[in-house]
Amino acid sequence: MSSPVTPPWSRDRIPRGVSKAAGDVMALSDCLASAVDLSAALQRFEADRISVGREIVAYGRQLGALAI
Repeated sequence: MSSPVTPPWSRDRIPRGVSKAAGDVMALSDCLASAVDLSAALQRFEADRISVGREIVAYGRQLGALAI
């Protein structure tokens, strides 16, 4: 039985997701350590990380458009 072939455009999705998760953990840790309360920490975290998420989504859309 042969294994399925992974399309080249999908190969960087897992590493990118892992990198995003690691960056999120570090950013959340920093926000929690420096904030006076949880609500402020979470608001700062969202403000800091939303652009990263948007960039990843935009890149994924570009890759998807190339695959079609």
